[in-house]
Amino acid sequence: MVGDANSGVAASADGRINVATAATAVGDGNSGVTADADGSVNVVTAATAVFDGNQAISSTAVGDTNIATAATVVGNANNGVAAGADGSLNIATAATVVGADNGAVTASAVGDNDFVTAATVVGRGNNGVAADAVGGNFANAAVVVGGDNTDVHAQRGHFNAAVVVGNDSTAFAGVKQATKAIATWRSSSPTTPRLEHSMATTTSQSPGQTAHRRSQVPATTSWTSSRRCSHY
Repeated sequence: MVGDANSGVAASADGRINVATAATAVGDGNSGVTADADGSVNVVTAATAVFDGNQAISSTAVGDTNIATAATVVGNANNGVAAGADGSLNIATAATVVGADNGAVTASAVGDNDFVTAATVVGRGNNGVAADAVGGNFANAAVVVGGDNTDVHAQRGHFNAAVVVGNDSTAFAGVKQATKAIATWRSSSPTTPRLEHSMATTTSQSPGQTAHRRSQVPATTSWTSSRRCSHY
């Protein structure tokens, strides 16, 4: 349990089968809440609950079979919520729930067979919600994103996408063997949403040329809100 205005809350483990947790609950105005593990089969959690105005909430794991989670719940106006894993079979999650006006919510993994999620739910006015994967990775920049968000993206891996992005948001996936799903949802009634169209854009790039291929694909997701949203 960590209260307000704390600095340098950290946990570190070196070896195999380590569990490093920096903080379970974090209040307001904390700085430097980090967890670091070096080895194999590590479980790293920087913070479970984070409120407003926190800085540099991060976790880092180096080795194989790592699970790195920067924060489970993040409030408003937090900055630097990040998770990083280096090795194979990594699961890196930057944040599960993020409020409004957060910055630099990122997840990064280097290696093969990585599953990278930058944010599961993101509110409005967030900036820099990103997932970056290198290798044969599955990277999701954001599962659900509200409106007025900027720089929501996944890049440098395979099967990258920003799954749901709200109005007035910008999102993109990496240009090398990346897939972007584009769909527009419009509700015919407040409780009955209707899929207007769905399109997948596959972009491949080689030295000296860029090829684009577009094809209609069936819808694979559902949207239950009456609010109009777009997939990017």
